[in-house]
Amino acid sequence: MDRILDYVLWAIGPLTAIVVWWVWRDDEPVSENSMNSNSDPKLLAEIQRLKTELAAIRQQVGNTASQKTAQSTPSTKPVLDVSTVPDFPKIEPSVVAPQDSALGWAHLKASVKGYNKSELQDAHGFHTSGATVLLVVCDGAGSKKHSKAGADHCAAALVSEFSKRLSGGVRLSAQNWKTEAHEAFLDVAKSLEVLSQTHALQLVDYGCTGIVVLATEDFVGCAHVGDGRAGFLDDKSCWQSILVPYKGAEANATVFMSMLNPGNAEQFIRTTCHQVRTRSVMALSDGPEGVCWHMSTKDRTGTKIEDPNVPSANFFTKIANQLVAATTSKVPQSDLDKLWSDFLTGGNEQLLKEPDDKTLLIAVRG
Repeated sequence: MDRILDYVLWAIGPLTAIVVWWVWRDDEPVSENSMNSNSDPKLLAEIQRLKTELAAIRQQVGNTASQKTAQSTPSTKPVLDVSTVPDFPKIEPSVVAPQDSALGWAHLKASVKGYNKSELQDAHGFHTSGATVLLVVCDGAGSKKHSKAGADHCAAALVSEFSKRLSGGVRLSAQNWKTEAHEAFLDVAKSLEVLSQTHALQLVDYGCTGIVVLATEDFVGCAHVGDGRAGFLDDKSCWQSILVPYKGAEANATVFMSMLNPGNAEQFIRTTCHQVRTRSVMALSDGPEGVCWHMSTKDRTGTKIEDPNVPSANFFTKIANQLVAATTSKVPQSDLDKLWSDFLTGGNEQLLKEPDDKTLLIAVRG
């Protein structure tokens, strides 16, 4: 409306424009009493004529604006074309080569910066002892000032809390996993708060996610706060997810360790477990998920698009078999981790151009 008025004022000239502006702003009818008694009757008549014309312009502008609003606000959201996405992934047994059980857990681990990022805000932790392996992934929130420090702290603290329970003789099982995981995560959240207080900084600026995957001789469990992915190889040799990422109402929204407290633990800490012997477990931040996870496919009926949250069997079977071969050949762990870091940095075009940090840990045993 303002643009149309500007045009009207420009077209009729500056002097008349002043009169038009005066009429436009005044909602009262024009009368002789509203002006000086010495006003020119012709001027009064001209003002009245302009007011009538401007009232018509107002109505026209209002109708145009209403039409534009209706056009720009469709009554229904656009429907995505289901035919453009893959079918729901088939979950079938994979063939992972045998490995000498005496070698324990072979593994790959790395955290690398996203494309053109100046600072790595992901962190990870790893611990193995006998038949037990522990994977930890923390993804620092890109919008938080001290998320790198938060991720580094939480990754180390989660390894410490869970390994402390294991070394203390706690036998983790389906019966106690949730309780033990909640206690460990809350202890880490408290230590993060202490860290922020020590440096006189805001706790919220230490925001990061946290994922723990733990496997023993006959158990595999996952606990997490926030998003990311994790999975395992089940007793039928099928790759399965073991967590559902926490997604907020807004795009890329999730929850962080800095938000965790006893009052919201039931909501923010998610746990899953299986009383089964697994040969492989993995955990990753959301940076590399696009190359190794099925995230957007048809549903099982083929009528809707959904996130099936299924690991890519093709990807993880290849990686697991390469890891078994490298371990059998006694490739040093430092070399394995360097090769893995290079792969996550630029192993293909998608990884090379991924703007988010990338962390991926995988462990395999015989």
